Formats: sequence, C-alpha cells, structure tokens
Amino acid sequence: MTTSNAPEGPTHEDAQLLIKLYDMTRDGPVRRGFLWYLDHFREGMDPSTVDYDAIRARNPRISDGYDAWTSVASFFETAGVLVRNGTLYGGLVFERWPVEWYWRYLGPLVQAERDRGQVCDTACFADNFEWLAKEANQWRLSGKGQAKWLSGLSTGKKPGDMIPPAIDPPSTFEQTRGAIDPPS
Repeated sequence: MTTSNAPEGPTHEDAQLLIKLYDMTRDGPVRRGFLWYLDHFREGMDPSTVDYDAIRARNPRISDGYDAWTSVASFFETAGVLVRNGTLYGGLVFERWPVEWYWRYLGPLVQAERDRGQVCDTACFADNFEWLAKEANQWRLSGKGQAKWLSGLSTGKKPGDMIPPAIDPPSTFEQTRGAIDPPS
C-alpha cells in the first residue's frame, strides 16, 4: 500500500472496526444504497454500455436514488479515509468488499458531480474512495488476498483475470485537487 503509516498486517482493532463498517451495510441508508447499486449494475456489465445520463436524470439531487448511490460513495469514502490514514488495514477492506468494482460503476457518477462543480458530502469529491479503489486494484494484482467474490475464480481463472479493467489515470479533480470553484 502507498500509505506510509499503514500497518504491516491487521490487528484486533482493525477487525473490530471492519465489523462496525460491515454493520453500517446491514440497514439504513447504506443498505438501501447497496441494494440500489445492485439493481443498476451487474457483475460483468461493461461500464461503457451504462447510460449514465439516464441514471442521473432518474436520480437527481435530493432524490432517493441520488441518496442511495451517494450513500455507497460515502461508505467507501469513509473506509478510504480510515485506510489511507493507517487507522484500518486495507487488506481487510479489500477482502470484504470489491472496492474497485463499486468504483468502476460509481466513478462516472462521481465524476459528473465533480464536473458540475457540485459541493456535497462526498459524492462530489470522493477522492478517498477513488484512492481506495486504486489501492484495491493494485493489491489484487499483486496476488494478495483470499477473497473469491468475483465469478470465474472457481473455474480456474486467476484473480488478475477477473479484475475489472485498470482504474483510469488520475481524474481531473485529482490533478487540480483543492479547487472548489465550478468549471467555467
């Protein structure tokens, strides 16, 4: 991992924190967000075939759909803050959730909010979510982890064969990090 203060391995405290994160997904807005996500994006779906304009039109700001997808982004933003700052061992998060899979489909929605200059809790920026997805991708490509959440692993494919395509290079937001003014 690229975080200099990241621990070498998980601790008991990491496990307790992971369980608390998992509990967040079991009810309330985060659970509704994950259910919304699963209704809109399926494993193996090519993100280039997703009509993100239609999703944004059906789920404008201050709607249940918008709250749903931003709850998932906020969840992974929170996990990213914890991992990035060495408070939670990333390997546990990467074993529990396919972070890069979630970013693969939510990233375009996040980027659209960034491009519109919308300021909100996390969906507009979500830089820790984006960072976490890149870290998860690198972690999996390095052969770490035991999770077999991606279909096809039981058919003899290697983990690298099942990973979503590489995460895109740094976004415009990352390149101009800190700029809050909407694009002109």
